[in-house]
Amino acid sequence: MRFRTFVSVLVLLGLAAGVVFLLRPNQVVLEQPVDVLGRSIPVWGLVLGALALGILITLSFLVSGLGRKAVERAFFLYSSRHRQAAGRALERGKQAELDERDEDAIDAFREAADKTPDDYESHMRLGNALRRNGRHAEAVLAHDRARRLEPDADEPLHALALDQLAAGRVDDARRTLTRLVDRNPRSAVGPLRRLRDLEIRAGNWSAASRAQRRLEALFTRSRQVPEADRRQGLGIRTELARARALAGQSRSSFALLRRVLRDDATFLPGRVLLAELLAEAGEHDEAKELLQQGFLLTGEPALLEALAELDMERERPEDAISTLRGIVASRRWPAAARLALGQLYSRLEMLDEAAVPFEDLLDTQGETPYVQFLLAQVEERRGNIHRAAHLYRTVLQGGDRTVPGAFCRECRAELPHWVQLCPSCGAFGAVTTRTSPDEITLTGRIASAPVYPSSEG
Repeated sequence: MRFRTFVSVLVLLGLAAGVVFLLRPNQVVLEQPVDVLGRSIPVWGLVLGALALGILITLSFLVSGLGRKAVERAFFLYSSRHRQAAGRALERGKQAELDERDEDAIDAFREAADKTPDDYESHMRLGNALRRNGRHAEAVLAHDRARRLEPDADEPLHALALDQLAAGRVDDARRTLTRLVDRNPRSAVGPLRRLRDLEIRAGNWSAASRAQRRLEALFTRSRQVPEADRRQGLGIRTELARARALAGQSRSSFALLRRVLRDDATFLPGRVLLAELLAEAGEHDEAKELLQQGFLLTGEPALLEALAELDMERERPEDAISTLRGIVASRRWPAAARLALGQLYSRLEMLDEAAVPFEDLLDTQGETPYVQFLLAQVEERRGNIHRAAHLYRTVLQGGDRTVPGAFCRECRAELPHWVQLCPSCGAFGAVTTRTSPDEITLTGRIASAPVYPSSEG
């Protein structure tokens, strides 16, 4: 006797014992006779006979080809109707997406997924719609179902990693991205970028560096590393240098930063950090030279602020003035240099001197609201109330008074000032300070500035 047959017999005996156990308390009722076609049959006999007849009919129905075909036909009709309904729901969801009706799209895709649980597209579209709507935990579940339906597909793993990142499940996202990279190590550009950026946001610079090296290895000589990826690599090396400096490894930190600048002299995060570390080490002249060269190369006004701050921290304002005046005289990036010099004079309460570069900017660059506002503040403090009032009024009657500052070239995020790493997209060295007259706009806080009546009235 086969083992499977033996187990089946045991199961049947167990079922029979269970029936007997359940029916025994009703023995009196079961013994009652029932007249069937003139013959007296006890109730228990009638019950068992009906049960046996039902089993025989079912078995014969299934064993015969007609029975199998009838069952298959019934199942096919049931499944076909559900798939047709799911298809209609899927189309409604797509149309709702085109019409930007996210909630309707989610409802339609969910209906399609419920009617056909084995349909990959329904689950993928449901997960994508949920993520767009900020429902990241539900999106994780939908994309995970799609992954189970198509275990060899990369798309649901990509989507799942994005959901996990958006939901703050960093460790899960790291595991998913690592799985994607390991699955296709020679073509995993997208997953490696996401894995690298994940480690950057987490501050895991060693892990970010490993991901960056693997990413760069995917590009051959005929295909250069894209600029954004190259800049991210420089940023990671800069942060590794910062970590070494904090660990007391100054010489190693300096060497790494100098290599970064040899690779790209215009990479400002590395230049600024090296200048900061040199200043801390007492090498102020070299730090100033670094910042000045960086400004002459790029025209980034934030470097002039850092340059002046080096002297101001040592209480040597005359050196800060001399340095900025020398840059103005060089005629490289004159608007930014004059603006920085005027702001330094204003900070030092040298109001007569501060008015000169601001007036020059208005003469050469046109009526820029931000410069007008700075000049109005100077004139007010000089006691030229009517001139200050006129300038304030001109500014207030103008158009845009948004915050002057910087923007990211990668994601176009607006920022109040220059930073080394964009907080929005995580791009290194992509933030630029606005410098042209059309770009510099006035802070929204000027509404609180005093406005005095003009001489006319």
